[in-house]
Amino acid sequence: MNIRTISGDLNGRSANSSWCIFSGYVAVVHLCTMYMAFVNQALYRLIRIIYFQNQHLQSLKLYLLLPMIEYIWAICIMCVLILWNGVVYFNNDYFCYVSFASLRAIIWGAFFAYLFPFLCSLMIYIRITIFIRHHT
Repeated sequence: MNIRTISGDLNGRSANSSWCIFSGYVAVVHLCTMYMAFVNQALYRLIRIIYFQNQHLQSLKLYLLLPMIEYIWAICIMCVLILWNGVVYFNNDYFCYVSFASLRAIIWGAFFAYLFPFLCSLMIYIRITIFIRHHT
């Protein structure tokens, strides 16, 4: 995205293409999975604190499989943005991203990229806090 923006600023060329739309979609998917990494950390802490006796939850396979599942989940959830034409090319900025004019695309992307991981992390940390307060 940065190379496309710099090239557009220097040369004034439009990079509006299906590849640009795809790269904007991939950026949203990466953003979603980046915030889901915080959920992974919270889940790891939950398992270590509350479910420390369950060896199946502490397996290396689970921790290696979880990011792959999250990538597949993010790809499936965010594909709606492509179907709605939510990822568009910005002529003045020379890159593709979720359109601010499409309200449902912004709400969908913001909910699953930011709000959903935040709520999951919040619920996990509330569960950990309640557990710790009851076991002093």
